[in-house]
Amino acid sequence: MLDGMSVLVVEDHYYLAEEMRHMVHCLGGSVLAPVNSVTDALDVVNSLQVDAAILDLNLNGETSYRVADLLLTKNVPFAFATGYDAAEIDQRYAVIPHVEKPVTLDLLAKALAEAISAKGAHKVGLSPPDDELLHPGKRL
Repeated sequence: MLDGMSVLVVEDHYYLAEEMRHMVHCLGGSVLAPVNSVTDALDVVNSLQVDAAILDLNLNGETSYRVADLLLTKNVPFAFATGYDAAEIDQRYAVIPHVEKPVTLDLLAKALAEAISAKGAHKVGLSPPDDELLHPGKRL
């Protein structure tokens, strides 16, 4: 299904990240790098070709919404994989596919397929990315 796509896995729990890495491989994709922080995820999105992404919503107490915003501005399809139900996700992202943990291969495949098929169709009402998104941690 992923046919050689490079997938970013953003997950702060090591074992869950490894499970998702395995699932991505089973779906025919390759994992760029599992990252466990917003800053690292922003760096990867800004420096590597990301074809799709899987985002945990809560990364050590910080939401991944800044990563989601950057992915949307770059037209990269993604899905949330989170322990939160849909009602707890910011309503701006209601159109983004999500799967609740524990994640199964079938549920992840369905969410990623939905994200990929809707690529470019998600309009979340974002303003252009600020410099912090494009250059995290750099003082401009």
